[in-house]
Formats: sequence, C-alpha cells, structure tokens
Amino acid sequence: MATFALNRATGVPELMPQTPVRVKGFQPEIDGQGWLVKEVTHTLRDSGLTSKVQMERNADAMDTTEADA
Repeated sequence: MATFALNRATGVPELMPQTPVRVKGFQPEIDGQGWLVKEVTHTLRDSGLTSKVQMERNADAMDTTEADA
C-alpha cells in the first residue's frame, strides 16, 4: 500500500476523508496514481487556510479532485 502526505499552503476546503484525488507537479509515479484521502486537517489562521492531507493509493479512482503541488 503506497501512502502520500501533502501540506498545502493554500487550503482546499473540498477535501475530506474518502475523497478521491489526483496530484500533479510531482514525479510521474506519483502524478499517475489515483489517491484516496484518509485524513485531512484544515487550519484557519490570520494568514489563511492550510490543509494537511494523508492519502493512500486508490487504484479505483475515477472521478477525482486535483491538488496541485
């Protein structure tokens, strides 16, 4: 089972557990995979919203949300 963690400086409030996603801007082996959000932590501060996302490989990802690097 492959896992992937991502800290986004600009948060994505649409992300929640069980959301299928595809990332881009990483190595082809990572960009070419479907990922499933397992855990997400959104933080809202004076500087804005951030999102910390824990994902695992999702071979069945069909309809996905994109999360740029």
